[in-house]
Amino acid sequence: MTDTPVASIIANFLRTPLSRRAFDAFFDLSCRRTIVFLRNLRARHVPLPLAGYAGDDPMRDLAIDVLAGILAPAGGLPCLGLFPYLKRQGCPALPPEDITGLESLFGIFLYCQVKQQISRLWGEHDPQVALLKRRVRDILASSEYVSWTDPSTRAVLVAPAQDAPHPRPDAFVVEPDMLRRTVLAAFNRTTNRSSWCAAIFRLIRDETGAPPVVPLYELLALMVEVNAAFLAGAECAPAPLPGPEELCTRAAGDRARQRAVDDTAASAIARYVTLGRITPAEGEAFRKALELYLADFLAGGSDGLPAYFREVMPPEAHERYLQDYKYVFETTLNEGYRRMIDLLGQSDIGLLQ
Repeated sequence: MTDTPVASIIANFLRTPLSRRAFDAFFDLSCRRTIVFLRNLRARHVPLPLAGYAGDDPMRDLAIDVLAGILAPAGGLPCLGLFPYLKRQGCPALPPEDITGLESLFGIFLYCQVKQQISRLWGEHDPQVALLKRRVRDILASSEYVSWTDPSTRAVLVAPAQDAPHPRPDAFVVEPDMLRRTVLAAFNRTTNRSSWCAAIFRLIRDETGAPPVVPLYELLALMVEVNAAFLAGAECAPAPLPGPEELCTRAAGDRARQRAVDDTAASAIARYVTLGRITPAEGEAFRKALELYLADFLAGGSDGLPAYFREVMPPEAHERYLQDYKYVFETTLNEGYRRMIDLLGQSDIGLLQ
């Protein structure tokens, strides 16, 4: 029987699991198969934890989270569970001399793992994880970074705009071990998400001397992992900033945040639009910035106010921030913040119900 391309991808990964090219091809294969499995599960009315995914392709985002649990490195190897599984199925050497059966064996392994990971995600479903991912995605989608899809592996890659204004197909892509080490080191040196992202790329550049290029989904998975370890009390983590627990329950905080955004949009933002200080489109952008700012505050840390302006406004407006926007923008965010704090102070007597 002729070897299939899928079997060859699996065999190459088993032969050199730490090779970037072999892993990327294996990851792309696993992601496509996982999406198929998830769609099949949904067609059979199996509930999927899709509620926290607000991107353009929530099924792919869920598949990435599922694979994060399956492919997580252990013992120095990614997807460690696959190796003993194949040996139990009669493959003493990996890859086996005859690889024609690998595709079927891998499909069975992956399907069982996907079902287990869905159960895990339901048990660990946390809106704070969805918030962190959305926030990091927003930061990396700003004008300070560029992203593109590798034509050979279809992996989404991201780099600082200053280092990769014109992405090259031969760009150096950070290896998994270095990326894991760097994400943790950068976390320990920073206090908010924008500076965390910037520090990751800066440390990679300092260590390698090359423009840093990082796989987006690996970066997201590692940032979630490091953040979770910090919340669990990892000894290397910095002291947390004052968090929402000091003010209210999470549910009350979410209600206060949304109400504060609505109230500020109807008062401050509407006032500045009426006065001609900002356009209606800019008013909508300011509203989004306020939502991000208050959500970050409730999650335990927020960036400086200009960082939110850069996220929601086009690059040509950035240089006019001090002259044209600073007063209106910062007044709007501060009014929204004060409104949320007022609502949090009322939450214990039921005014947020």
